[in-house]
Amino acid sequence: MKKASLILITLILIAPLLLIMSSYRTHVKASETTIMYIDPTPTIAPPNAPFNITVKVQNAVNLSMWQIELYFSPTILTCTNYTVPPDNIFGTNIINPKPIINNTIGRILAFCAIDASYGVTGSGTLCKIEFIPKIPGISPLDLTREMTYAGTYLADPDNNILPFTAIDGTVQAQKQGFQQNTYTATFDGQQYTVLVYTNSSTIENFNYNQQAQEITYQATGPDATKALSTTIIPKVLLTPVYAILANTKALPYTKTENATHIFLYYEYGHTTTQIKIRSTIPYDLNGDRKVDGIDMWLVAKAFGSIPGSPNWNPIADANKDGKVDGVDMWLVAKDFGKIWNP
Repeated sequence: MKKASLILITLILIAPLLLIMSSYRTHVKASETTIMYIDPTPTIAPPNAPFNITVKVQNAVNLSMWQIELYFSPTILTCTNYTVPPDNIFGTNIINPKPIINNTIGRILAFCAIDASYGVTGSGTLCKIEFIPKIPGISPLDLTREMTYAGTYLADPDNNILPFTAIDGTVQAQKQGFQQNTYTATFDGQQYTVLVYTNSSTIENFNYNQQAQEITYQATGPDATKALSTTIIPKVLLTPVYAILANTKALPYTKTENATHIFLYYEYGHTTTQIKIRSTIPYDLNGDRKVDGIDMWLVAKAFGSIPGSPNWNPIADANKDGKVDGVDMWLVAKDFGKIWNP
């Protein structure tokens, strides 16, 4: 019986994202590169309409089994189906157990092997995955998080991991009124691209401050409407803990990532709004870069709540488990007095 094995990669790139978002990882150095990719490229998905991505392999050598572990934004996408089509690279003689699909965390784990003692050489289809967009935004397709037997890999009949290059990608769920805005940020003399995908009418005064580890911009839209925004930021620009402020008020957000970029999705009320995305420390709930009595008060005010409760506040859910309880209070209390330093 063959051991679960497999491979990874990816991706759906959107025109302007081709330059800023593609992430490549070589698992093992090879004389002829094996590549995993998603077809078609790019993929642009209309809202609420099912669409498929096809994961393919190119230049495989003695391939006997594969596995993909793909992460996506569950805020933006729902995975609805997975198939290994009859015209896959192995043909019909395959071992193909039911995949694990988790739309709460945004993860798919799938495995397939040829039911034989030999491998195949060439290029072809691995599988097809169906998604439905939930809201407009941009989601990564992260297949490079763990390129091991526990995650994404390719293997030969002797269970040896094969060398390959993985490519991360993105899906853009579109809706009329949304637009991509790209900006340049300079870090240690090198330029990086930041992308803001939003239904705000205008984005102005974009600035990145390396010393403060902070991105700011001004967003304007029709009064009394809601802005939905995805901001894609190279990881080098900010440390791994973030706060997002709208006119000094902390916003709840969801975060997904690939090897090189973070994807932050957040909402705010339109008028003219000053948006600030900054590095901070864990359990700084209000985004002022310190853990103090205000953070404790936020937890206390929302204590005992879950989504839908009158006093629910997602900002106060420090461990992001969908409830505000003693764990959240303990997390804030144990870091009480800490201050962010650049």
